[in-house]
Amino acid sequence: MFNSQEVIERVLGETKKRGAAFTEVLVSNGRYSFKRITDGEAYQPTAGDGVSIAVSSIINGKRVSASCDSLAAIQTEIDSLFTKARLLP
Repeated sequence: MFNSQEVIERVLGETKKRGAAFTEVLVSNGRYSFKRITDGEAYQPTAGDGVSIAVSSIINGKRVSASCDSLAAIQTEIDSLFTKARLLP
């Protein structure tokens, strides 16, 4: 399990350190389950836990956004924010 506040602080700290003028972070964490009915038969996949992280920053006057569904991918997504900002006109 993870602490949402720690994830937010990590993302805000990293983007600020790299020069973002503004960053907002949304962390959603919860359980999910659903049922699907196909050809008259009910199918219920295993329920589980899910996390979703969305980041939006202003970098060099450009608003860029990224999101991921894995804590392991957050650093890659932060890197992509700065790449996008550099490549945008």
